[in-house]
Amino acid sequence: CLNFTRQQEMLVPAVNRLRSTIDRQHPAEIPSWLKRRYRDCATPMFRWWGFLMANTRMVILFFLLLIDQPVWFFWIELTVFNALLVWLIVRQTNMFGSMLEMATTSQSPAHTI
Repeated sequence: CLNFTRQQEMLVPAVNRLRSTIDRQHPAEIPSWLKRRYRDCATPMFRWWGFLMANTRMVILFFLLLIDQPVWFFWIELTVFNALLVWLIVRQTNMFGSMLEMATTSQSPAHTI
């Protein structure tokens, strides 16, 4: 979980901007509306992030070894998995951008959820 958080911070700079904004506005704790919003937006993406993990890659590699076509694994890595990674990064950037906008425009955005 910590590794995933570090990767998010590195790949999506909006995470750090959102964190610093929330820390300034709500130093005691993260507001419940933000927790709900993050959970609602991020949960569907975690399923897609799961496809980038080692288990999916090993199943694909095993299958390709069974059919004696391991070279296809590298093409799948270069195309499918990289396209999925780029799509997830863009989606997360948009998600954190909208959360940052909500945090900066309103102190209590419960009505927008």
